[in-house]
Amino acid sequence: KALLALIDDILDLSKIEAGKLEIQPEPVNIRGVLNEINILFFHKFKEKYLEFRSETGKEIPGGLLLDEVRIRQILINLVGNAIKFTSQGYVEVRARGEGQEVRGRRMENKEASHLNLIFEVEDTGIGIPQDQQEVIFENFRQQDGQRTRKYGGTGLGLAITKRLTEMMNGEISVESKVGRGSTFRLVFPDVKVVREVEIAENFSESEEIHIEFEPATLLIADDIQSNRELIKRYLEDAPFSIIEAENGEETLELLENQKPDLILMDLKMPGRSGYEATMMIRDDDKLKHLPVIAVTASAMKETEGKLKDLCDGYIKKPFNRAELISELRKHLPHTVKRTEAALVEASGEETAYAPEIVARFPELIHILENEFTAKWEDIRETLIFDELEDFAEQIHRQGEKYGYAPLTNWGERLIHQMKNFDMESLSGTFGRFPEITEELRKIAVAQTLDDKKQEQDRR
Repeated sequence: KALLALIDDILDLSKIEAGKLEIQPEPVNIRGVLNEINILFFHKFKEKYLEFRSETGKEIPGGLLLDEVRIRQILINLVGNAIKFTSQGYVEVRARGEGQEVRGRRMENKEASHLNLIFEVEDTGIGIPQDQQEVIFENFRQQDGQRTRKYGGTGLGLAITKRLTEMMNGEISVESKVGRGSTFRLVFPDVKVVREVEIAENFSESEEIHIEFEPATLLIADDIQSNRELIKRYLEDAPFSIIEAENGEETLELLENQKPDLILMDLKMPGRSGYEATMMIRDDDKLKHLPVIAVTASAMKETEGKLKDLCDGYIKKPFNRAELISELRKHLPHTVKRTEAALVEASGEETAYAPEIVARFPELIHILENEFTAKWEDIRETLIFDELEDFAEQIHRQGEKYGYAPLTNWGERLIHQMKNFDMESLSGTFGRFPEITEELRKIAVAQTLDDKKQEQDRR
């Protein structure tokens, strides 16, 4: 693994230095990128008992013109380093924007056409001595005294990060104190504000059903390691064996000896592209029936027809887990199961609660409004997994304690979506917390009115 990581980094650096790596700006939602970072490193944070914090300034618009793949790669490098060198405490990623001066007048963010985008990745790790803070950005250099056996690494991650940042007209700097931690700061000046890129609020199908795939072998062809890692993270609960290739040539070589059930093919790869490799697969009698899903960041309307003729399907970057699963289920054997919460909702029957249970609902309403509503509002802004998980478990316990099934099911649904890293469904489900509280209130009020009516009838 260490050797493969070194080769990956050398290839990335070689492409940059040879001028073969192109920056491809497109509308990006920064909040969506930070959500993906949270998903990707969730287990790492849990393994090391580290707290992950994420903050996006309200001034950051929903759309900025950037190379999303490279921004993600930069942040993955920095967050990965922060986790590696931090044994206790936290890692925090912050994004904020500053307005621009135009003709001597400072524009407000709401009317700005450009802004300065600033990222900060802060950790409470081992820190970097003052005389080493420039060295770490050089090729094959790590700070003196860093034990490679303990921390690993190739000595190229920060060099690549610096080059990518500069290719996007940005600057990177670090502030650090030994034993206290480090803060890496990225500044991208004059970033264009564009149309808002929506983060899907809900993927109703994934909320109501659970897809169980049969065992299969998938080949992921993408020259960017972080893209391959994200796909593997999305699919880690599925019974898939994963083969990886970094370009079209390597894909074709692997297919000489291995026969995957499906290929996820990035179309733009160095050397022989994914497009060329797919054409050769279609010309091979032994391979032409193999399903190929195109993965592309530029599926414009004029090229969609070509993709449909050449490939069995396509996914446009950036995509989420729900979109990936939705595409895979078109081509791979699977079974569909309704979730427990969906079965309860699908029954169409109103649950009858015993009077002694309903009598405790006002107490439950008081707890939800006074202890949980403020927490819900805070967590809704960040969707940090640790806080979400704790909130869902607490809500689940309250539902069981007071015998209110919709609350229990809601907590179970959140936990299920977190387990599957289904951020899109998770956001929609989490947003319905006030509806559950309001429905509970209606039941309590209806019962109170019914009790009063019965009392009047007895009189």
